[in-house]
Amino acid sequence: MFGHTIVRSVCTRTGRKRLMFPGAPSSSAHPQGGPALRRLIRGEVVLLVAITLALGAPGGAPWYHPDSIIVRAMHVLAHGGDPNFFHYPGFVIYADALLYGVVYAGLAASHSVAGMAAFQQCFAAGVFPNGMPFHVPALILTYAFSAAGIVLTNRLAWELSGDRALAFIAALIPATSLLWGVETHFTTVDLPMTTLVLATLLATVRATRAGAPMSRRQLAMVGLLLGLSVSAKYTAVLVAIPVLAAVSACDGAGARRRSDLGFLSGVAGLAFLATNPFAFVKPVLFLHDSFDEVSHGMRGHFGWQHDQGYLYHLQVSLLDGIGVPFLLLAAIGAFAFASSTLVPRPAKRAILLFPLVYYGIVGGSKLSFQRYMLPMLPFVGLFAAWGLHALASRVAHHLPRPRLLLATMFALTLGLAFPNVMNVVAHDRLLMRPDTRAGLRALFASAPELAHRSVFGGSYVQTAVATPVSLSWDSLGTKLPDVLVL
Repeated sequence: MFGHTIVRSVCTRTGRKRLMFPGAPSSSAHPQGGPALRRLIRGEVVLLVAITLALGAPGGAPWYHPDSIIVRAMHVLAHGGDPNFFHYPGFVIYADALLYGVVYAGLAASHSVAGMAAFQQCFAAGVFPNGMPFHVPALILTYAFSAAGIVLTNRLAWELSGDRALAFIAALIPATSLLWGVETHFTTVDLPMTTLVLATLLATVRATRAGAPMSRRQLAMVGLLLGLSVSAKYTAVLVAIPVLAAVSACDGAGARRRSDLGFLSGVAGLAFLATNPFAFVKPVLFLHDSFDEVSHGMRGHFGWQHDQGYLYHLQVSLLDGIGVPFLLLAAIGAFAFASSTLVPRPAKRAILLFPLVYYGIVGGSKLSFQRYMLPMLPFVGLFAAWGLHALASRVAHHLPRPRLLLATMFALTLGLAFPNVMNVVAHDRLLMRPDTRAGLRALFASAPELAHRSVFGGSYVQTAVATPVSLSWDSLGTKLPDVLVL
């Protein structure tokens, strides 16, 4: 079998078999949990975080994003915690509201703002009294989730393989991808949801490692993370399928299994409801908005819809977002992962099921938002790294110096990631340039006769204008429309 011939493994002191990249130092030199290994892991984590933020932070947030969560966070602050909105669930909204609440308290204590009304005026103007862009607190939260998602990818790959080189490469691939780098600039819910999904799967893999039934504490932790994932974005409910499949694959009688599944689901439900308290206060609005998101995916979104969602997300979201070479390696790696005898059955179920279920359902919608494929990137990285290991193991015995193969694999990864990095850098440089939309908005604000005009920074906009606005640069000097779409 292919999966049996590509794997080189060692037995750790715990007796568990782990993968080893050909040419990698033996794990016996650094016993699991030893100080030397912990220092190495900390160094790798710091490097991955530095790479993620070096690519994702420059340029800050764009001038406008139609799905920014900041407006909902500010509504929560101004209306006693009520978002009056359930198209997105509450976790990220309340997290942003907490950040802005802390900032408001600090500004009020220093007499920089005279009440919530003045703070809302700062939001409308887009800047704090000291001139700092208003989106910075929410963007910091995005940075934190982006970095945490890469670290969790590394930890998940380590948990599955026990190989530091494979785990580092698995995290490096999404960290350098165009889609991950671009979305790190946005104050939306997709990166937090992706990170919480990874945390849920990592907790599941760890808890089911031995194949024995999970303890109540482990079930509570997985249930909590599952509930918070769904509370970040409704589509995270799909991670429940691989989680429940992993729990069902553990040893134990049917009655114990049913009890565990019920307990886990109950904790997940409580976590979701605790972070969406106004779902009790406004149940009709909650049901309307949440079910409208389902129909939204089925009917599409004007300007952002596609009848062939699977094809679109493959050709655009993934091919442009992470690149053909890594997708090909991921195909090899997924087969090797599925064939491996070193990965416990519950963990294998969870890791293979999630990308299949997620792409199968989200990819089948008519929505063509590229950021919807963010949860796929860590698994492309994991399987691509596994594919590199498979190829390395095939050729290792033909080389006189196998240790050079490890350096070659890293060099190959960096070479394949280089075009992605250049695209991310080009995107960052674009964001650093002056945005003419901001200047146009300032021009409108300075002239009373133009104050009623609006400037939107998206590629589509819903307005009260009865007929579509036709705008050309020649006509701009003679007749200004009510709405500019830039």
